Amino acid sequence: MWPDPVCPLLASAAPSLVTKALGFSLRGVNPAFIRKIQWVKRFYGRLYFNEGALAYLFTHELGLPDSFIDRALGNRRRDVRPHASRFRLLKFLRRLPIILQLAIRQQSTGKQLERLFPQVAQKVADFSLQHSNTLNDPKLWEEALLWLDYIQQVRNLQLEMTGLSMTAVSTLEQLLLHWLKQQDLARDLIANLAGIEAAEIGSALWQMAQKIRDLNLADVVLYNEAESVLLQLRENAAAAPVLQLLENFLQRHGHRCANEEEWLYPRWAEAPAQVIALLRVYLHPNSPHNPAESALKQRRRREAAMAEVYSHLGWLRRAIFNVVLARAQHAVRLRDNGKNYAMLASLPARRLAALFGERWAQRGWLRQAEDIFFLTFPDIQQIVAAGNPGAAQLDLLKIVAERRAAFEDWFKIMPPEVIDSEGKPLARQTTQAPSENVLRGISISGGRVRGVARVVHDHQELLQVHPGEILVARAADAGWSAIFPILSGLVTEIGGQLSHAAILAREYGLPAVVDVHDATRLIRDGQLISLDGESGVVYLEGAAPA
Repeated sequence: MWPDPVCPLLASAAPSLVTKALGFSLRGVNPAFIRKIQWVKRFYGRLYFNEGALAYLFTHELGLPDSFIDRALGNRRRDVRPHASRFRLLKFLRRLPIILQLAIRQQSTGKQLERLFPQVAQKVADFSLQHSNTLNDPKLWEEALLWLDYIQQVRNLQLEMTGLSMTAVSTLEQLLLHWLKQQDLARDLIANLAGIEAAEIGSALWQMAQKIRDLNLADVVLYNEAESVLLQLRENAAAAPVLQLLENFLQRHGHRCANEEEWLYPRWAEAPAQVIALLRVYLHPNSPHNPAESALKQRRRREAAMAEVYSHLGWLRRAIFNVVLARAQHAVRLRDNGKNYAMLASLPARRLAALFGERWAQRGWLRQAEDIFFLTFPDIQQIVAAGNPGAAQLDLLKIVAERRAAFEDWFKIMPPEVIDSEGKPLARQTTQAPSENVLRGISISGGRVRGVARVVHDHQELLQVHPGEILVARAADAGWSAIFPILSGLVTEIGGQLSHAAILAREYGLPAVVDVHDATRLIRDGQLISLDGESGVVYLEGAAPA
């Protein structure tokens, strides 16, 4: 699911959250199968999602060809999951009522999500950590569980919209392939979508950096510790406009961070020094161009793609195309915004967990507050019910020490991309020779670029990227998009057309190729590479086309 190990607290909650969300979003599609499947498994500290079971539901239960999910999930992993290259017509016809229900639900699910967004924002705004601190442990635990239920509500709708976006975009691709023989036009048609909230992050950081330059405060930010920078800015009356922009940023995006799915790490609102570190990247001498310019280029690409499609279609096909396109754009926008509000709903839950950590550290049950994230939900439930760790027969100091050691060791291990149903690594078939200088993947954002590769293995290395470099990573979640405007390109080993990184790469006009097997091993850090976002090909040094 994510490239990094996850803490025990998240690992104990995520499987249930995902399983319940899948049951909700795929209601009506073989519920007995969905209930008996293990959808999430932990291996070397990482969480793995049962992609094979999802593919089975689409192809064997609904009769759809795997082309409907290939580009969304990553079609180069087809060799390790059940697949069917054609419609299973009889199965499809028998399941047609369910398929139609799934398609019709997009509109209602979208409306439910859009109504939920302001509710989430208001509920989080009303959350008071000061009030929570007045509650005893059992009442505080009840509040934490209520927030977990609330996260589940958001995740249910967000995951349903994820599935609907897969079918909506696939339908658009199939239509373009059938009518124009140009499936990749869909990539440009679902770019530059107004209203994707995560796409505001880069623009907001760029504006802050520009204001810092305008006020001659760049040296303060570049040459002081991040915490010291905040103090100096607050003591400088001339820095008031910068602080106002920072406050606006934290109110709008403070619930996010570079590794935002992981509860262990503080959000930007909890540790604003992280934003200062990001601003340093934007203040690099090779300053990035205005993200608004990239957005303008993307709009022109989308308009050109629309003109190309319209030039080949009569009035009836245009009408059909417009309906299919609107459905795809609507689903993609809400898929990404759903993730944004799922992260927002997670902020109070994380802060309540941290509050437990502070209390228990003060009582001597934990060495430090952060240790709470190395307990599981059953651990905490047992201690709250018993009244203390001794009564619960739990040696927290020993448990946390052992789990921390394992967690740190997992970062030293390169995990397999795929595991089988028994949790064993599964070797992928690949045509990619180790010495080959041409790497192939899925094109998710058009454009061609030549530049220096910066190979990043985890979020802690993200700030080492310099403007104009091509980021190469196992995966890049939405939280990483904070630095997308400074990049010239993106290459990842994992991902598909509808990963959050793909959606945001298109919004920023960043040429990108995903699902490139072994990219972080075959591409050397600092190596000169050429990235063709049109065809999904990466050329290593010495093999770039003339």
